[in-house]
Amino acid sequence: MILDVFKIGVWKREGFDLDLEAIENHCHKLRQLDTVGRKLSNQGGWQSDFIEDEQPFEPLYEILKTEAQEYVTALGLNAGPFERDHIHSLWVNINGYGHTNSMHDHPDSLISGVFYVNKPESSGDIIFESPAISLVSAYWHSYMHGKHSEYHNSRWGVSCKTGNLVLFPSFLRHSVQKNENKTQERISISFNIG
Repeated sequence: MILDVFKIGVWKREGFDLDLEAIENHCHKLRQLDTVGRKLSNQGGWQSDFIEDEQPFEPLYEILKTEAQEYVTALGLNAGPFERDHIHSLWVNINGYGHTNSMHDHPDSLISGVFYVNKPESSGDIIFESPAISLVSAYWHSYMHGKHSEYHNSRWGVSCKTGNLVLFPSFLRHSVQKNENKTQERISISFNIG
């Protein structure tokens, strides 16, 4: 019997009652107001500066607080209750064809996440990197023979669709695959809590 002694939980939810069209329109409006955006992990695409008190995002803030509380409780962490000011950074990502986000983490936070405002087919999955990647690669690489398993994969992809929310520990390195959809943009809202 295999005992799972070290686990990293990633939270995924869907089915929220949100006006996604209004949120998407506001994301486009923010890009129109600042066409340059900022460059961090994004390779191509557009990323906003940190956003505060944007009215169209208010219903989303409420969901983030509730979901974050459920997530940390499920992880057994002593954190919360979360209030609006615990969401200390939130920004918009708009990625067209060929755009991606390179591997990174989110220091100085407890949990991070992404909400998919528009997630078309073939627009790229979020990829998480094992904190033990260097050990797994060094010790087991020659024994894996192309097999994939949650016990030895160095990276794990999570497929999402429009309206999905994903929460994860801020220390967990992650990237986003290239948007291979030639006609539609991937639009997401990322954030840090705690």
